[in-house]
Amino acid sequence: MGFKWGRSVLLGLLVVALVGCAEEKNITVSSCTTALSGTSWIPSVSGASSAQHDGATTVTTDVYSGTGELVGLAQGLVTSKEITMNIDMSTDLGDNGSLTLDATVTSFPSSVLSSGSAYPVLVSLNDGVNELVNLARAGGGSDCVASGLFSCTGGVCTNNDQCTVNSPSAFVDRRHWLQNNVPSYGYSSTNTFPTCNSNTGTPTCNFGTGGANFFNGLGKLRSGPGVTYVAKYILVASNYSSLSGGLNATLQVNAIRKKDTSAVAGSGNGAIDLNVILVGTSTIQDSRTDKGKQNLDAMLSSVQEQFNQSGTGIRLGTLTSYEWTCENGGDGYSQVSAAEINQLFQQGSALLPSSANGKAVNLFVLSSITNPSSNGTILGLAGAIGGPIYNGTGGSGFAVATFGQLDTYNPNCNSTCTTSEQESQFRELASTVSHEMGHYLGLNHLNESNGATADPIADTPECSTTTIGGQPYVTVSSCLSGGSCSAGCSGYNGATTFCPSTSACQFNHMMWWTSKNFEEGTTDGDGQLFSTESSAILNYHPLVY
Repeated sequence: MGFKWGRSVLLGLLVVALVGCAEEKNITVSSCTTALSGTSWIPSVSGASSAQHDGATTVTTDVYSGTGELVGLAQGLVTSKEITMNIDMSTDLGDNGSLTLDATVTSFPSSVLSSGSAYPVLVSLNDGVNELVNLARAGGGSDCVASGLFSCTGGVCTNNDQCTVNSPSAFVDRRHWLQNNVPSYGYSSTNTFPTCNSNTGTPTCNFGTGGANFFNGLGKLRSGPGVTYVAKYILVASNYSSLSGGLNATLQVNAIRKKDTSAVAGSGNGAIDLNVILVGTSTIQDSRTDKGKQNLDAMLSSVQEQFNQSGTGIRLGTLTSYEWTCENGGDGYSQVSAAEINQLFQQGSALLPSSANGKAVNLFVLSSITNPSSNGTILGLAGAIGGPIYNGTGGSGFAVATFGQLDTYNPNCNSTCTTSEQESQFRELASTVSHEMGHYLGLNHLNESNGATADPIADTPECSTTTIGGQPYVTVSSCLSGGSCSAGCSGYNGATTFCPSTSACQFNHMMWWTSKNFEEGTTDGDGQLFSTESSAILNYHPLVY
């Protein structure tokens, strides 16, 4: 999670395994007596259109299902509990295609087990030549077969670090594998793998050669004639350290194949559709004012500019607004805590029409998000890093907080609302939308706050730390300790140049872990850039087409 100096405000979410389920929200039901005035906001963003989608990119989905026996959090991931599915990959998906496996449990034995659900954990993916997940499951020591994902004592479960990921793997370590398969919110798992042709293509599909993985551009997975993937899942119950045998659940896996024949990821005409859900009477009423409508359009215009920067090339497609009214329970979710956000995503996305399912990313706009562990407030949260494709799960979307200022931001804007007229806090809100959508499309923070962990992407350098209150923190100042970004990066102007080899420019990436008010020779731009390989990962997501 991110921390902003000077006030307790958090930006973003590092999704890590949280054993157990999120806190249930107790909603006080009251009569809906406040009448809404004005007309509903209809998004009007220049350039946003369904025509922005790349007609040459195709997305197809096959649905697989199976039944398997549940295991507890501390029980071994043994082969006898696997659910096996054969995924047809005989179509060449191009040099920048991808396979996404979106898995959910469709029948959990709630009549026997009192709470929670099950995580569909991808324990193996083999393309006939390579093992692509490569969990330690030999059965020796305390690996994934010997003792399971977690070690549980006295009702508390902690990571079993010997249940790890071996090299070569499509995942660089256990942490990154776990965030896709045991997410903090909801019980779905979403795994996206870049692909290329098994016989031709640049680069060739030399997965595993010299430890290659797809983050360094060498390890894309095979597609093409004669290729079949064998996917194996085990269903891990969320709230139980161990279970007796005979308890079964049903697994559904949507195998989503994205064919992209462009030479370079991000060079096509790709776009992403957005469902914008306005949550609760207060937010809806603010959105119906002239100023609220102007600010929402300005916010999405900034998001389009940030995602359509050079090298990323993602535009906004169809923008659809929904009002989650009091009558449908929206007022109960206009102010939520981070522990309740899974219910917001699950219940809010389930209200969307079936025609919207699997077609767009859900952006929830609400008044506030609180962090109970710090008594602070959060600017935004994503349902997952690499979020679910489909609605109705606890991770189906991302949320941003307006702090009740949607209709009061930018008093200096008149008929237009250019960047120079916008308040810095509003630009921060727009950047938060882009940051959280970056998470949802698959990006981690560059470095976490303590500097102990970093993303696996080769062109996002690791930053140094400074000590605050006896604890290490990655800060803008600590990144600048080696000098200024402009001094170390020729051509830096704060808006269009990202310099991955210059540590002082680390703060300039969109996925910097915290919000910041840092400007260096510019009124806008710092902290709004994606690196080349970050952009490639964004473009692998099947909702970008």
